[in-house]
Amino acid sequence: MKKSLLLLSTLALSAFLVSCGGEPETPSSSTPSVPSSSSKAEPQPGDYEYQEPLGAVDLSSLENELIIHYKVEKEDTARDCYKGWRAWIWADGKNGEEYRPNGIDEYGSIYHYSLSDLTGLTENFASTKIGFIIKTLGSGSAWNGSVTKDIDGDRFVDLTTLSPDANGNYQIWLQSGIETIYATAPTSRDALGTVYFYDEKGVTKMFLSTKAGSVAKVSLMKDGEPIQDWELSSPTSGKSFDLDVAPALSSLYSVHATFETGVEIDAEVSFYPLFRTDAFKEAYDYDGPLGVEVTESQTTFRVWSPMSSEISVRVYGSGTPKSVDPENGDDNILHEIPMEKGEKGVFSATINECLYDRYYTFVVTNGHYKAKEIVDPYAKSAGVNGLRGLIVDFSKTNPEGWADIGISAYDRKNLTVYETHVSDVTHSPTWKGSEANKAKYLGLKEEGTKYEEGGKSTPTGFDYIKDLGVNAVQLQPIFDQANDEISGEFNWGYNPLNYNCLEGIYSSNPHDGYARIKEFKEVIASYAKAGINIIMDVVYNHVNSANGSNFDVLMPGYYFRSANAGASLSNGSGCGNELASENTMVRRFIVESTEFWAKEYKLGGFRFDLMALEDLTTMNQVAANLKTIDENIVVYGEPWAGGTTTLLSTEQASQANGNLYEGYGQFNDGMRDALIKGGMKGTQEIGFADAKDGFESNISVADLNAIVAGLAGHTRSTGTILDSSKTVNYVTCHDNYTLNDRFEAAAKAQTDLGNALQYTAEEKKGMNVLANSFVFASQGTSFFLAGEECLRTKGGHGNTYGGDTLTADLESQGYSSWAQVNEMDYSLAIKNADMVAAYKTMIAFKKSNPDFAQATSGTNNPVSVVSKEKGLIVVDVQGRSKAYRMAFRNGLAGAPMVDFSGFDLEWSTGVSPEIGAKTAIAPYQTIVASKAK
Repeated sequence: MKKSLLLLSTLALSAFLVSCGGEPETPSSSTPSVPSSSSKAEPQPGDYEYQEPLGAVDLSSLENELIIHYKVEKEDTARDCYKGWRAWIWADGKNGEEYRPNGIDEYGSIYHYSLSDLTGLTENFASTKIGFIIKTLGSGSAWNGSVTKDIDGDRFVDLTTLSPDANGNYQIWLQSGIETIYATAPTSRDALGTVYFYDEKGVTKMFLSTKAGSVAKVSLMKDGEPIQDWELSSPTSGKSFDLDVAPALSSLYSVHATFETGVEIDAEVSFYPLFRTDAFKEAYDYDGPLGVEVTESQTTFRVWSPMSSEISVRVYGSGTPKSVDPENGDDNILHEIPMEKGEKGVFSATINECLYDRYYTFVVTNGHYKAKEIVDPYAKSAGVNGLRGLIVDFSKTNPEGWADIGISAYDRKNLTVYETHVSDVTHSPTWKGSEANKAKYLGLKEEGTKYEEGGKSTPTGFDYIKDLGVNAVQLQPIFDQANDEISGEFNWGYNPLNYNCLEGIYSSNPHDGYARIKEFKEVIASYAKAGINIIMDVVYNHVNSANGSNFDVLMPGYYFRSANAGASLSNGSGCGNELASENTMVRRFIVESTEFWAKEYKLGGFRFDLMALEDLTTMNQVAANLKTIDENIVVYGEPWAGGTTTLLSTEQASQANGNLYEGYGQFNDGMRDALIKGGMKGTQEIGFADAKDGFESNISVADLNAIVAGLAGHTRSTGTILDSSKTVNYVTCHDNYTLNDRFEAAAKAQTDLGNALQYTAEEKKGMNVLANSFVFASQGTSFFLAGEECLRTKGGHGNTYGGDTLTADLESQGYSSWAQVNEMDYSLAIKNADMVAAYKTMIAFKKSNPDFAQATSGTNNPVSVVSKEKGLIVVDVQGRSKAYRMAFRNGLAGAPMVDFSGFDLEWSTGVSPEIGAKTAIAPYQTIVASKAK
């Protein structure tokens, strides 16, 4: 049978992962990656320049390479435009990199790159899937380009479906505007579009669409065998077909289409529309127990998988496979028994033995996967690299005094949240703690560390955080990630693998599924005793890779949101997939997962990554359920997506729907963008905080209004939210630049534009403190990035999410690893002790003052404007027993005076003035004063 199409799986990576008010975040480490190649495209400052013309390529000289042929639709512009395109390529589970076209032929452009470089393998290349995007170039970083408008985003090619040539090369052909991946050069633009099953008044039908061509014959295939044929007498772009027999969930269905041109193409038929029907929900929605249940004499396993025909459970004595550690690994199977499929598609099995401390997996067979071994999504811990789940006896994991540990009862609007990463706190040599605890959970709680320089000293690590005075610490993701826990390679952690398991890379022994639990609970206990709640950064919007994930193996197409009725995956995360939170069993998983973390680890809150990809009903249920555990648990998230999602806008937990939030909040990017012009705005733009003479025009009336709204705990951005309990005020987070690096980038960008701009060291300190003084003087939750208090830098880079290699400019600065780029340099706390002192003052004021944690609303706004100018903002705040006047000045010239008659100074940044009827405000100064009412 002739085949011109490889079965297409549209998983994986997009141009932007947005996690900060619409700005390019990371391709968080969830973004797949490739090792460096000497011939890949190197990022250039400013616009890319194309120095060499594309020439012919001798394909016969290539060995063991992936060869991509790409053809644009408009032939007359082909040779001029190909050099302006790039391919973003990655091996499944690795990070991506940008590659130039190597040449051109009569078909189009050619990309050819070593399979060993792309996959990290030296043989058996076909065991790996390769993902790619064809994109145009922009300016700045490699990701500031756009994916072609014609091609629907990201795609994977499964090399096992291709036959390599005599030299071991794998070749594919692409056409702009066509999703089809061809195994041979196509002679026409014939292609299939969406193919899916759907329900019409209780009758299952199939819909088929074609693109640029006509179909003469279509065969429906079940597990590779034809079961029904249709003849088409005329060209059609879309048609529905009646089925003789309703499809079986456990089978794989595809269509084989023969075009009039002779081209033959296969495509999988999606079940996705059927998952949304009342009939499916009635038949398969399940609310009983899942996971592992253990008694003194029995262990019962349960897993939901209506689409599977066979599942067995394997029990191991070790959590380390030999494939990971040939010397110390153990593949000995203690038990392997089949599971019985019962009601609602739930498989279960019982072993008459208490199996605490053993590791287990499920082996799953259905239409898409054959005997695929996976970890139970409900596993509560795992062995090394998250490859085997652990049956945990949690009674053995609690530190001394755990029963007395609880969440401190803070009004969420009094929270001062300090965002950091487990590694960042203790990786630097300036930490001066024990080497064994460096970049580990236990390092987070190690006491007695300090750094000394020039006769001065500063506490470091845990002692530093306590001394700073914050009452909440938000940790970047600590759930199990898709990474090598043995090598310790740094990443931010936005690459979810096992949601209910702690990440092992931060434990003293990643091979032991208990070590990570015990050690993290010790962290929680230590911080709780210090009055600091731990907030967990969670990423329930996507997984590292949908293809082959435990969710997809158990229920192909169900757990992930679809585009084109299942023909491809929705990619609002920018990482190739989205969890379909609106589906009953996905929603149930998210609600129960957060409940587990809150109960077992006594967490103080959850920060939701890309929260707009969660539906409102799910988020409302999450928040309500957590309140039944402890009313002091806080929930907030990023009220945006990282790309275009198929979740209806009216259903998204987005900022536009913020007034429908019930019991949770969102980041105020309106205030942030007005202060520092963050987000998608260019680095050359200047905000209120970094304004200097000559750049006043950058500050608009809308900016001033957004800042004043933020002081009231209100959000003015995509949506207007007039509720301080739903607002998290901030200017920076782990995404994008630190304040120091942002100011440097803005000055350089302006200078490059011919507008000379330079900030002195003192000005950068002043602008930094000014920006966050708004945050700490506002109603609503106050949030800031670790290290801002001492002028932290990350080498001038905005997205330091990690990866295989450092950029050349970071290496030239002396950095040797991404962990070093991100680490806290405590020497800065000595060099900028005045800043640290200012932050301590602001933190103490905010966390202890109920007048700055008022429940504001549209009708109850304690903040009123005294004056609102491009260089000075003055507001009054009506507290319970005091009235306050606050003045904030930036770097614009002038001699502003503020009337503080009758007020007493609460605090100020810079030199504290004597206040009165005509109080001079220095550049970058904030003054907060009060008087009795």
